Amino acid sequence: MTRHQAPSRTDHHGSNRVFHRHQDLMRLYSAFTCRSNRKSSTRSSITDLYESEYISPHDLAVLKQNFQFLRDENDDIEQGQTDWHIRMSVRYYQQLYREYALADLSRYQEGKIGLRWRTEREVIAGKGQFQCGNKDCHERTGLHSYELLFAYVEHGKKKQCMVKVRACSNCAEKLFYKKVQDMMRKENPQVEKSERKRRDVEKNVSNGKKDKRRRRLMSCGDLHKCAGNGVDDDASEWKEVQTGNDERHGGNDQRIHKLCAKINAEQNAAYPRHVSQHRDEFKELLL
Repeated sequence: MTRHQAPSRTDHHGSNRVFHRHQDLMRLYSAFTCRSNRKSSTRSSITDLYESEYISPHDLAVLKQNFQFLRDENDDIEQGQTDWHIRMSVRYYQQLYREYALADLSRYQEGKIGLRWRTEREVIAGKGQFQCGNKDCHERTGLHSYELLFAYVEHGKKKQCMVKVRACSNCAEKLFYKKVQDMMRKENPQVEKSERKRRDVEKNVSNGKKDKRRRRLMSCGDLHKCAGNGVDDDASEWKEVQTGNDERHGGNDQRIHKLCAKINAEQNAAYPRHVSQHRDEFKELLL
């Protein structure tokens, strides 16, 4: 299977085999490390520590205040010598798995996404590697790896870094939503016209300017009936836009992944890479 090949039945079975192999290995891991019975293995994020009997509200506040998406080892070494807050934050940071991140795509249309590292429980479950990295998606087939240029503000400072995320075609389009839309408009100007029609119809519907019967039919998804009964021209436009979207998204995984890979490659080429030097003093803080 090539990198940009669309998911097939063979791919589905292959993904299941790899996922089952991962589950077998994780069962062995849990058995030998005895971590399956530890409270820490059930935490999904820092917020889950709130109800833990092993951490006080003060310590939780310290973790939140000092948390960093990517920590600076030199700063931690210097500050950690005298500040136990830093040492505790470093210990929590070391428990996170930073090969792949999980994404919050609830605001993707604004061009905003949230990323966080995975916990032990999520790694064992395969979330973000064998299952789509969107926190609300459970797709296991047709996944591709993307190295995102993640720009964020932390403690009042603007930062950016490259972060790997595994995503299905639907979520990959959301990761690069605005750039994908721009590229599609350049390739097919009709897409922009359809998108404009869809936004106009949605705006009219949200403002309550459609009659009750048409709203009821549209909420049930019976767009063919709306158009057939000649309720109004907007219903026909809505049907046209929805049909266009179905044709664009249905069975088009390969094209989406190809577009996203192109965007991803351009971002990677423009981002300067810095190789960090790991120091033994950083690990000594945790002893």
